[in-house]
Amino acid sequence: MHFPTDINLLLDAIRKVIDLSTELAELHALPGWRQHAHHQRQFKRQYRIVQRLKHSTSKDEDKRQAKLQDIAEAHGTYLELAEDHLTRAEQIRQKVPASCALSEGLLRELDEFMTHANRQIDRDPPPRAPGRAHPPQ
Repeated sequence: MHFPTDINLLLDAIRKVIDLSTELAELHALPGWRQHAHHQRQFKRQYRIVQRLKHSTSKDEDKRQAKLQDIAEAHGTYLELAEDHLTRAEQIRQKVPASCALSEGLLRELDEFMTHANRQIDRDPPPRAPGRAHPPQ
């Protein structure tokens, strides 16, 4: 058994955000999610890069600082990708008609996973359009 880490939980949340956004886009014939499998692979590839990076045990301070810089850059790229996917999902969410009964469950589930992802990256959820409630936290 492994214990989940923040990057691991973020991977799971973004995977579901992409899946649900794709489903909503297909249901309402909305563009922009044709390459959803590519986006998931791209995000998982960056996750693996972050996962493999280890802190330097070198006694040379320059080498340790260089390794810390590499780790910070990899995490930054990972978080940027996550934020891009959340932004795209929010755009899809806003295009889905609020009165669509078929989408209610998907929207609720998407809100949950977007909340989880935002929590992992310490980001406030984006403001909702008038008439749309924030997901419960």
